[in-house]
Amino acid sequence: MHQNAYVYPVKTSFKGWGLCAGEPITKGTFIMQYVGEVFYEDSDLGKKRQEMYKNSTCTYMMRTENGEVIDPTFSGSIARFINHSCDPNCVTRKWTVEKETMVGIFARKDIVEDEELSFDYQFDSFRTPFSKCYCGTTKCKGYLGLGIYEDSDSDVDEKRNANSPNCQICNKMIMSKNELLLCKGICHSVFHLECAIKIDKTI
Repeated sequence: MHQNAYVYPVKTSFKGWGLCAGEPITKGTFIMQYVGEVFYEDSDLGKKRQEMYKNSTCTYMMRTENGEVIDPTFSGSIARFINHSCDPNCVTRKWTVEKETMVGIFARKDIVEDEELSFDYQFDSFRTPFSKCYCGTTKCKGYLGLGIYEDSDSDVDEKRNANSPNCQICNKMIMSKNELLLCKGICHSVFHLECAIKIDKTI
């Protein structure tokens, strides 16, 4: 049985609980397994959890294979405390044991003692409200989540979310990630791509 790395939870300023290294962790080291309830995404429980999370800025649910989901919301390992980063020091890896998919957290770079652990949530997995990212790295995209929708044949008004971004130029809600432009400077402002192009042509 593989021993987990020594880690401890910590309360962060903007991201809720986080997880820090309690010892130096070398690149490539297995840190811990991502453990939780396992169910199918299209099951009654799966639909219920997705409904529960649709207005939340984060979700613990992680897809594995064949429509299965690991969800440590109510029962699981403290790996659920690991926060998102656009330039993470950890990575998730999957392996199969007797036809069951397991997910482990591994160090993608050397991690010093007391450094907060992070991995890229890749929020395209489940729709969550578009929200500000607080990872604080130089590679920060500014925002995460999918509170913007791409279903042109559905009722847009029903899907509108208060956390979806408004264009800084026209002040209208951005409804598709294909029309989204992020300012990667200090302000992290968001624009419709078309609005930004129009402004650029007038300069």
